This record gives sequence, C-alpha cells and structure tokens, in this order.
Amino acid sequence: LIMKKKTKNILIILLLFFFLICGFLLWAYKFTNLLAKDEWTITQYGPRHNNSSFYPIYNPKQGLIVVDGGWTEDAQYVKDILNILGNEVDLWILTHPHEDHIGAFNTIYPDLENTDITINRIITVNMAPPEKCNEVAPWDNLDAYNRFLALNIPDLEYVSAGDSFKLFDLEFDILNTYDENVAHFSKDYVNDGSMM
Repeated sequence: LIMKKKTKNILIILLLFFFLICGFLLWAYKFTNLLAKDEWTITQYGPRHNNSSFYPIYNPKQGLIVVDGGWTEDAQYVKDILNILGNEVDLWILTHPHEDHIGAFNTIYPDLENTDITINRIITVNMAPPEKCNEVAPWDNLDAYNRFLALNIPDLEYVSAGDSFKLFDLEFDILNTYDENVAHFSKDYVNDGSMM
C-alpha cells in the first residue's frame, strides 16, 4: 500500500513537471516571437569569387523582398537562403538583365513547381530589345537577357523612373530605368538603364 502511494505521488510529480515544462516552452515560444524585431535587414550574399548581386531584404514580422539573385551558378545557394527565410518572396526586384543579376532567377523561376518557393510579385525595367542593346554595346553578353525574355512571365510588372510604390511599411522610389534619355545618350543600355 505504501509502494502504491509512492508510485502515485511520483507519477503526479512527473505529470506536474511535464506540464510545467510544456507551459514554459509555450511561454518561451510566444515570448521570443514577441521579441522578434520588427525591422528590415538587407544582406548581400555572394558565395562565388566573383561579384554576385543577391540581396534579400527581410523582416520576420512582415515579409521578404529579393533584389536580383546572382549568377546562374548561384541558384541552389539562393534557394537555400530563401528556404531559411521562409520560401515566400513577396517581391522580387530584377534591376537589369545581366547574368550576375538575373542568372539565378532564370534558373529558379521555371522550376518553381518543383520547389517550395512562392513568388508573389516580380518587377523589372522595360529594357530595350536585346538587338538594340547589342547595337550600342556589341561586346555585351545578353544570353541571360534572352533566357529571361523566353520565360514569358505572365504577371511581370515594369517600372519606370519616377514610379513609387509601398510594400508593407517600406516606400520605394524608382530613380532610374531604361528610357529615351538612356537610349539617346548611352553606349551601354543594360547597365545605364538599370533600375535604381
């Protein structure tokens, strides 16, 4: 009888301890979520020895914006970073169609159905056609631009200098894109017509 009472008491203590630990873990989870900062962080990632233009702008309480994405060879690296940041891209900004900026995007976008990545909105500049870009800069490699155009992105949005928009608590002002001035004065449409 004493043994049964001790076993019962031990069981009650273990259950109380279990519920105490569960309560503490639930409190800790909620508390740390409350402490998560409501601020934006921009990070430049570049795993390659070359310049790589891949900039996630992330706020754990609001969302994820990606600027460019780097080289084609960076696609898996970009997917890994997006996975860490939740796999939902609220806005993907493509500044201009050079390989070091849109190569990874060109690889990721056509394979979205085989990933957990969601892209809600894509914006870029309405660049001159590749043939015209090559007329003024015959040395320029526009393979990435041609691959981008072949994607035929249905909801692609083009922005122009002077445009502005708001996403979450961020305001974006577009200061430069390809336009008549770039077409008239530039000898490098793709770089000079880049979105800023």
